[in-house]
Parts: sequence; structure tokens; C-alpha cells
Amino acid sequence: MRRLALLCAAMAAIAAAAKEDDPLLRMLNSKASGSAASYEKAAGEVAAMAAKGKKGTPRTAVAQLLTAVASQEPDAPRAARLDAETHAKYLEATNTIRRLAVEKDNGLAWYLLALATGETNCVLKAVERKNVQALNAWGTYLLAMAEGEKPARAREIRKEAQRLFKDAAAKNDANGMYNLGMCLSKGYGGEVDMAGAFQCFRTAADTGHSEAINNVGFCFKEGIEVEKDAEAAKRWYKKSSDQRNPYGMFNYATMIDDESEAARLFKASAEGGCVEAMDAYALLLAEGRLVDKNLPQAFLLFKKAAAAGNPAAMSHLADCYERGLGVRADERKSTEWHIRARAARGDRSARIWLNENAGK
Repeated sequence: MRRLALLCAAMAAIAAAAKEDDPLLRMLNSKASGSAASYEKAAGEVAAMAAKGKKGTPRTAVAQLLTAVASQEPDAPRAARLDAETHAKYLEATNTIRRLAVEKDNGLAWYLLALATGETNCVLKAVERKNVQALNAWGTYLLAMAEGEKPARAREIRKEAQRLFKDAAAKNDANGMYNLGMCLSKGYGGEVDMAGAFQCFRTAADTGHSEAINNVGFCFKEGIEVEKDAEAAKRWYKKSSDQRNPYGMFNYATMIDDESEAARLFKASAEGGCVEAMDAYALLLAEGRLVDKNLPQAFLLFKKAAAAGNPAAMSHLADCYERGLGVRADERKSTEWHIRARAARGDRSARIWLNENAGK
């Protein structure tokens, strides 16, 4: 009887994490939403729960597990950075989560177990039980997998990804709604549906989803499903930027008159992984405009953005090799990157040249 009571209490604690204002849920969802500010705040609250919570209770176990997982990220929030001893101790919470997953067959517990162990079968069990975090994670994985498949197979994989995102969106999950919007906007799993995509973005944005907020700004800027409105776009971009979303910061920076603030945002956005911002900030470093001139750092940023497929950065990287800016001059590499930039912009002859000559 006592074991049953403990398990029931444990499941109640796991269910409590499904409340929108619960820091455990916010930590799980905010990173996927692209809000660095929300993720950092939630990680701090969860780390405090992990340190001060009663040992062996389900909520403490979840908090410790999430903190341990976050501590292994290259850009781990300060509050989640653990020494080796604490990290090992927190990982012991995996045993509690495994019991909840196996004995109560709980979807969230299966997903948490997947985070701790990396076991694919745990993710799939969570997907089968319609856990929204797992639905989004597996759908995202499928979209990445589709990139390397033949067209017919890729269509089937993307169709399945869209189905998973629909299931998450049907549960009023903001990440699911945003992911569904992205599929609709790109025609993944069916025809392009910009009206449906905008509705998904707008609904997710109303919950504070920073990626969706940025996309709503883009729709106003370009006049997609709404009248073009630069001021409205700027307001939406600022909302996303205030959450420290890398793309929101970049887009907002391109629309403001304060050049010093724009430079700061380009830097923060580049550090957050936005390749367009990497190129923009590298230009400032190369020119010594608004920031101290640093050619080697500019070269490295151009190289990183170019490797991610940004055509402008490819051209700038080619210039660096051509003129010896931050790197030793190399005519062959300069030529190759100029051609790569042309190929990335759709030049068919450049693609043919690369197929025949790249790497020789």
C-alpha cells in the first residue's frame, strides 16, 4: 500500500509539471522556443529546486535530472553549471524517473528518461503516449533526417513530422503550434499554406513563444497574410529580441537607428547562433566600425557562417582569403569560396564546377 501511495504521489508531481507556470515545464519548453531569457530564468529556478528539494521526491528528481542534463550543454546557464561530484549525484535521479516511466507508463517520464540516457526507444515510448516534448523532438529529428533522403522518401518523412506537430498543437502546445506553422510555410507534409502558417505563428506568439513572435514580425515586414507594416514588424521583432531570441535580436537590430545598440545586438545574436548576425558582426570587426577592429576574429566568424551555408559570409570569407585579412592569403580557397557563394545563390554552373573541382 505504501508503494502504491508513493507512486500515486509521484505521478501527481509529474502531472504538476504540466502546468504552464511550473518552472520544470518552462525549462523543458523555453529552450526549444528560442527564448534564452526564459530558459535562463527557468533553469535558475529548477537548479534551486534541485539543490533545496527533499531527496527522493519526484519533483526533486525531475529538477536534478533537468539540471544535470543542462549542465552538459556548451552554453549552459550559469545556475545549471555543476561540478563533477554534483553532476554525478543528480544523475542518480534517473533511477526514480525510470521507475515512474516503467511502472506507471507515463509519457513525460519516458521523455525525461530519454534526455538522461539518450535511448531512442524511450523517446518513441513518449511519442506513443503523446507527450508534447517528445512529439516535437521526434518531429524535429525526422525533418533533419529527411534532408538526406530521396524526394519521395523525404515527403513521407516530412508528412509524419507534420502529423506529430499537429498532435502537439492539438494539446495547445506552443512549440507544436510553431513547428506546425513552419511545416505549413515550407510545404513539409503537404502543400504550402501561408494562411495556416500565419495563424499557427500568431497563436504561438500569443503564448510568448519567441520564435513565433519573430516570425509574426517577418510576416508584417514582408506583407505575408497581413498588410505590410514596418512599425508593426519592428514592435514584434523587439518583443522577440527582449526574450534574447537570436533571430529576433538580429532582425530588430536591422530596423533601429541606434548603431551602437545594433552592434551589441549583432554580437549577442551571433553568439546565439544566428548566421546572419555572425556575418553582420564580422563585418563590423573587419572594418573596426563601432567595435575594436579584429581581423582574425572576423575571419573566424565569416568561416563559421559560411560553413552554415550563408552566401554573404561565403563571399566575405573569399575576400579574406583573397586579401589576407585575418588569415594567410590563399588564391585557390578564395576562388572556391567565391564559387560556393554563387552556387548558394542558385548559380547552376557554379554547382557543376564545385561537383567537379571542390576539394581537389
